[in-house]
Amino acid sequence: MNRDLKELEKKIDYLFSKKKLLRQAMIHSSFANEHHIDKPDCNERLEFLGDAVFALPGTVQAAGYGDLVIINGQLMVRIV
Repeated sequence: MNRDLKELEKKIDYLFSKKKLLRQAMIHSSFANEHHIDKPDCNERLEFLGDAVFALPGTVQAAGYGDLVIINGQLMVRIV
């Protein structure tokens, strides 16, 4: 997995300072279940935190929820 994360960093031309968070962000709960990885090491907690940030007053109003969904989709396409 570390090789894949290095490849991702190279592809997006960005070096993450906290590799553990990057690794956690890339592990979906279904993958964690299949590979017997502890639940705290999957991305659900980070996803929950991100959803909470979007719920902050002014976040959705500033950009509009639909715009945020479109931006998120565009970012995911660039990463993959």
